[in-house]
Amino acid sequence: MLFNPKIQSFAQLAKNIFGHIEKARGGLSYDKNELLVVNYHSTPKKFMADFKKQVEFLSNQFTIIAPAELESYFNGTLRSAKCNLLFTFDDGLTNNLNAVKILDDYKIKALFFIVPDFINCTAADQKKFYLKNIRSEVNAAIDNEEEDFTAMDWDTLKKLCADGHAVGAHTLSHTLVAKNSSAHNSEKEIVACKKEIEKEMNLALPYFCSINNTLESTGKKEKELIEKNYSFHFTTLPGYNGKDKNRLFIKRRNIECFWPAGSFYFALGKTDLKRWEEKIKQYTSL
Repeated sequence: MLFNPKIQSFAQLAKNIFGHIEKARGGLSYDKNELLVVNYHSTPKKFMADFKKQVEFLSNQFTIIAPAELESYFNGTLRSAKCNLLFTFDDGLTNNLNAVKILDDYKIKALFFIVPDFINCTAADQKKFYLKNIRSEVNAAIDNEEEDFTAMDWDTLKKLCADGHAVGAHTLSHTLVAKNSSAHNSEKEIVACKKEIEKEMNLALPYFCSINNTLESTGKKEKELIEKNYSFHFTTLPGYNGKDKNRLFIKRRNIECFWPAGSFYFALGKTDLKRWEEKIKQYTSL
């Protein structure tokens, strides 16, 4: 996709330029023992041609792994010829099924982080819930269909899992702010969330993804609850996963399907990682 000011910000324009430069200089090359985790949010139908180009690039550049292979990666038994990459999607929007069709064409399995209270809303209330709790600012040039504001239901999620994809917890209501949260509320958002998904899906749930900004949604008490109840914690912080292979502090690269190619490359590169080092230390020290 070319830069479009109705869809992308001018910050994306700068990233688009630097991303092309970084790619040309070989900045997207990583050690075969590294793991990149990419996360998407909304995947509207009209951007699926662009998403397919991203998937094709990632499939050629990296070894795509499935959620079921995460354990092997972190215990050191997974052997890959190239840097590994995992697809994740946050919020569980219905329009993620557009992306699933393309992933299935490439035999790629992904991890979908879901919000039980969003799923359990009545159909009439889901858009209101989404705009209040998950994404208060929406660009109508990007999201304007019903499927862009509603959640995949439990039966759909069960089918995804039966097909080899996986689900993870993304808090109960997508409202967790650590500094404002009581111990009871944090336990509800993290632990009750897990129990609700396990009950509805009839499975054991090892995956958790903190919401919004991990440093805001996850404080000391939340970190302890996550580490006690889950095997894997995916965060909003970008960085390397191969150096310490910490399954309870997995760094991710945010990408959106409507970004221009250079912005996509920039998110996958190394140039921007330096400015996140202090934030990573901040979370580690909790």
